[in-house]
Amino acid sequence: MLRALRGPRVSNFFSSAGLFSPRVIGVRDYKVQGNDLRKGDLVDIKGRVLEVVKTGFCKTGARGTAYTQLELRDVVTGKKKEDRVRTNEGVECYSTEIKEASFLSLDLTGKFVQGKPEGTATFELEDEVEGEDEVTISADRLPWPAMYYAEEFDEIKLSFYDEDKFYNIKVPDRVTVKVTKSDRIGNTAGTVTIENGRKITVPAHVKEGDYIVIKTANEEYMTKTSNM
Repeated sequence: MLRALRGPRVSNFFSSAGLFSPRVIGVRDYKVQGNDLRKGDLVDIKGRVLEVVKTGFCKTGARGTAYTQLELRDVVTGKKKEDRVRTNEGVECYSTEIKEASFLSLDLTGKFVQGKPEGTATFELEDEVEGEDEVTISADRLPWPAMYYAEEFDEIKLSFYDEDKFYNIKVPDRVTVKVTKSDRIGNTAGTVTIENGRKITVPAHVKEGDYIVIKTANEEYMTKTSNM
């Protein structure tokens, strides 16, 4: 059976008609049709929790069965796969919750696993989850290199399902940082070191002491700024 996990959203028509009657499993459980799945929903296929990345429509033959085509991401491994459900198939849905959080600490071992740092990050939650106001998340489930700039984030949102199970994090797509050292020879484009020790490639006009804006997803230089 395919289960989708997300915040409450049930068509009044379907619920009033009794086609998809809610039943309680975990947090909140109800059903929607396959063609009502959308980006960001979570589905459970054979015990694996997968996030819907993209949806589409397909049909087998001129008078064949209509399907919702799904591009999915495993919330634990990050790997993507494809699947499909009939457009009129009842899909079980669960509530999800987004929590505001603040970064507390990053504890890395110095080793890397499949290109990601090994270790953990700890966050303080604005609202408690299952009586806890802090949550520690394995580094391999976090976005890199963005997390190297966690101390600069003014907003962090953590997503949970089934009350206390973490599955996603949203962080700012850009940050402002200070250039602490120039590694270039002469007035040329090249590499500089910023305050957290990371090295960034910048244009020739950027010098030591400047503040620059970079993209957190790939550490790409965007612009120089005088605002902090």
